[in-house]
Amino acid sequence: MEKRVVTNAHENSARSNFGVWGWFTIAFAFLSFMFAGNLIVDSLNITVSAFSELRGWETGVMLSYSTIAGIISIFGCGLLSNCVARFGVKAVYVICLAVVGLCCLFWGSVTEFWQYVVILILVNVFGNGFGFVGGTAIIEQWFPKKKGLAMGWATIGFQASSVVLLPVFQSIMSRYDLKTAFSVIGICILILLVVCILFVKSNPEDRGCTPDNDKTMSFEEHKRIHAEMMEHSSKHFISTKQLLKTKQVWQIGIVNGLVQLAVTTLIVQFIPHMVLCGFATSTATLIYSSAAIVGGIGSYVWGVLDQKLGVKKATIWMCIIHALAGFMFAVAASEIFQSKVFAVLGAFVVGTILGVSSNYVGSFTATVFGRYDYSRAFGLIYMLVCGLRSLGYAAVGIIAAATGGYTIAYIISGVLSIVALLITLKIDDTCIGTGANLN
Repeated sequence: MEKRVVTNAHENSARSNFGVWGWFTIAFAFLSFMFAGNLIVDSLNITVSAFSELRGWETGVMLSYSTIAGIISIFGCGLLSNCVARFGVKAVYVICLAVVGLCCLFWGSVTEFWQYVVILILVNVFGNGFGFVGGTAIIEQWFPKKKGLAMGWATIGFQASSVVLLPVFQSIMSRYDLKTAFSVIGICILILLVVCILFVKSNPEDRGCTPDNDKTMSFEEHKRIHAEMMEHSSKHFISTKQLLKTKQVWQIGIVNGLVQLAVTTLIVQFIPHMVLCGFATSTATLIYSSAAIVGGIGSYVWGVLDQKLGVKKATIWMCIIHALAGFMFAVAASEIFQSKVFAVLGAFVVGTILGVSSNYVGSFTATVFGRYDYSRAFGLIYMLVCGLRSLGYAAVGIIAAATGGYTIAYIISGVLSIVALLITLKIDDTCIGTGANLN
């Protein structure tokens, strides 16, 4: 693989001067993250019990199929990332939004368990397709130099899912029924599909805009360079075999996978942990919601840090804060100090990091592989991240059952973040992708 030295790999300016269509693209990605986060993760808090009460299905069995659907989606995301490279992100967006929107219209009406499982798998695969694969790809295409900052704004959508969309979903379900709640979400996604078809463009050049709203060159010059790079990339793209031999693929995947495993360990039993620390369930839920709001602010702050320092240095700080959160939770769970202070401080530290790895896995991939090889590399890296992250759910349960508490699990979470930090220090973040000197 040819290696090129990159100059000015990222702009130090943290100004969010993205232009009208740039902000439109960020808003569209924001909504993608919000709806995907709701359907794949947040809504399970209420829909599993609702289906169980309505149809008599066992909650444990339903959750086990959610795990299976998540595993299937790992491979689905790898395939969809390759489709982005071949056909463009808009094509993938259109297909994924259409599938998920239609699934939601029927999901609340299913009467057979196999129907529930089929829709669950489709929503996991194609929801991740428009949410994470599509959202990160379109941000990287529109903002190759300000990807971290743009992603910081867009991934606030993940926190908006739990703070805004989940309460709305629950309110509709309580006032009407599960079918109506799913139908409303489905209609919203289909409206998003129409907006995508009419207004979304895979690349800024297709919209008549410049990447990053960059005015240092004329639009015609940007368009010429983009056409040349697309032509070159179609003939000289990085193959899967080459990617598997590239150490940065494994390093970026393992670092972000370990970090997401660590944060999953911290949040998967967040409310039970706070209850054990002496809080009432309602108070623990309020703390969780407040932490999610902090996460929205944190998403932007981490984006600025990426922009100012570069993604490698920002990732080092991310690992440090993750480790700090793990150790603070461990202290709170161990009751070394008879105080709730560490539990609350740990909760808000967790809040600041809820979405940062989602920012940085895409940003790091784009930094190393550039605008024109991003999608191919991201497919493999994201599969590795998801594989490691999925271990977090099982790890907490197994360790808690063996030890009778969460202290050891939280210590392990902190240690894993330190391991991720050490690996990050070894990553060569020089761009090696097509047109490296232009990204």
